Amino acid sequence: MNGLIKSFYGLLIIFMLVSVSFAIISCDGGDDDDNDVSNGDDDDNDVSDAADCRLPESCGDDYAEVTNDEELAAALSESDKCICLSTGEFERGIEINREIVIGGCGKENTKIKATDSTAVIVKADNVTVMGLTIESNDYGITAEGVSDLNILEVNIDCTGSVALKGVDVVGLITQNGLINGSDEGNIAVVLSGSEATLENITVEGFAKAGVVTRNSDVNFSDSKVNSVSNVAVWVGGGTMSISEINIEDTKEGSVGLTSMGFGLVASEGAEVTAGNLSVKNSAHTGVVFDNATGELTDTNLSGNGFGGFWAQNISPGAGMSSAVTLKGENMVIENNEVAGIYGIDVVGLIVQNGIIRSTQETEIPKGSGGDLIVGDGLFVLGAALSTEDAAITVEGTEFQDNSRAALLFDGTASSVGAELSGINLSAISINDGEGQHGLITQNGQEPVQLREGLDNNAFKDSDANFAGQLPVFGEHLDMPSSGAFF
Repeated sequence: MNGLIKSFYGLLIIFMLVSVSFAIISCDGGDDDDNDVSNGDDDDNDVSDAADCRLPESCGDDYAEVTNDEELAAALSESDKCICLSTGEFERGIEINREIVIGGCGKENTKIKATDSTAVIVKADNVTVMGLTIESNDYGITAEGVSDLNILEVNIDCTGSVALKGVDVVGLITQNGLINGSDEGNIAVVLSGSEATLENITVEGFAKAGVVTRNSDVNFSDSKVNSVSNVAVWVGGGTMSISEINIEDTKEGSVGLTSMGFGLVASEGAEVTAGNLSVKNSAHTGVVFDNATGELTDTNLSGNGFGGFWAQNISPGAGMSSAVTLKGENMVIENNEVAGIYGIDVVGLIVQNGIIRSTQETEIPKGSGGDLIVGDGLFVLGAALSTEDAAITVEGTEFQDNSRAALLFDGTASSVGAELSGINLSAISINDGEGQHGLITQNGQEPVQLREGLDNNAFKDSDANFAGQLPVFGEHLDMPSSGAFF
């Protein structure tokens, strides 16, 4: 119920925000009849009034027009509730200590540039920054212990630490901006103990991470996170509601001793709900749930280098019937390596509808033991499979062209002789094509009725004649805490 209230609150804020009317204020600074604007440096930077400063109509006539750093510093110390920044570059970082709206003449025309310091430090409630670009090789925007911070139509170019950092911020809204690290900046967005809405933003080119949240409640929608290293989105504790997010080309890296290249990670008790999440071409795993819960609907996970979806150490919370659900007629998990879905020590995993196909054969080095060759549609490993509490449910799902097995369940050595009663299958279709096996259970007795849940198994004879065991990769991912990014 709390999650629903928070989601409603977030949607209400967005609705109210986009309903605000804006006044168009000419960026002429009142200089001359030609409506030229100077940034206070030289004539080469004068432009016409083709660029307009957009401020909320609530500003009325109570705004200051500034053209250089000295005028901006003076305006910040005065009482005008709105400031219009002219076209040009402002080359000093600013500190905001009072309620105010600061609007530029557009992302292409107005820039706040800080070379060796934070560009914008927010220390007051009810602050709006809009219509400009921020450039910094340290921090872009930082805020701590404030409320109602709006960052609208702002690009942030950050080749330093963090582009946008919020600590204990309530009501942070970021909309319609590009956050670019040029492969030099560390992290695009860091949120700790905050409530935030991120909408229609593009994150790209960061060397350590894209968006990292810790013990925060975040609505993240209509956005892209591309070509960052280590992890595109990390949710450490708290909640995140995701809608229409595209994550692509997360590159290999490492944090501590952990080899990474993850699209989305949920950990430390986080709760994540997602609709129309797409994660493609991650160097490592597309989505990782480690001690987390959630529901993913109509997810597309494809081309990821070490599994589409990886779940470990998960179980339902109090009053929950499942820990993680992947569902939807439009769910597609395809062309991943190792496994489409991989679960180790999981309780309460549900897979409903959609298709899992074309998992690629992969060689995993095993030292002196040689290479382990895997490539399964869905693989679940754990002693809990021999208990009904495991509640591993797969229903209405189609499997096609998975290079080794469509479904593989392994109860581990501790379940030998026990029935794998925690597996529930219904309306499963395993189609003809590439592959060696349909449904394999091992290290435990297969329930007599289990195969009744298969509407079709193109590998029925192969399964019946298979008397051995398939080698498995039975290791947990060694995951750092979200604190490693702070």
